[in-house]
Amino acid sequence: DEYEEFKNAFNTEWKAEDLTEEEKEQMKKFSKMDFKELFSFLCKELNKFPQKSKYFELLWNRPRPDVSCCSQEELDMLLWEASILGNHSSIDHLVAKGADLQARDPRRNGWTCMHFAAAGADPVIIGVSDQNQARTVRKLHSLGGDVNAKTPDGWTPLHTAAVQGLTQTVLR
Repeated sequence: DEYEEFKNAFNTEWKAEDLTEEEKEQMKKFSKMDFKELFSFLCKELNKFPQKSKYFELLWNRPRPDVSCCSQEELDMLLWEASILGNHSSIDHLVAKGADLQARDPRRNGWTCMHFAAAGADPVIIGVSDQNQARTVRKLHSLGGDVNAKTPDGWTPLHTAAVQGLTQTVLR
């Protein structure tokens, strides 16, 4: 069935019987979504499902898309999302395709990918660790991300990490 095909494509070890019927139906929908739709789902809908970290694993390990037809704004938005989620392979892919490490998100008061990486995602919802976010900050810095980038209010990535309680990110 469609769910099994989708699951097997990601080489996961968990079983269909681990999911509720509602979750299985949602997984069928995932297989028909394009990359942008998956990101949108992650941002808006993922916290509604009890097996959210399993969804995240499946979605995030999906093969990288061809982003050659994305606009600069879309590339930058995908980089912000990859930074939040600490996905290093996507960060490399997006930067190589032209995503701007210094681009600022007007929806988040001028945050850069470094702010997003430093703040991270809710570990309960997504399962991203403080240590992974610290590695992500280092990764972005090595690619040219500015650790001293300030929002119009004067917030640096260090401020966002501290507010989130991400001590490993702050200390590194």
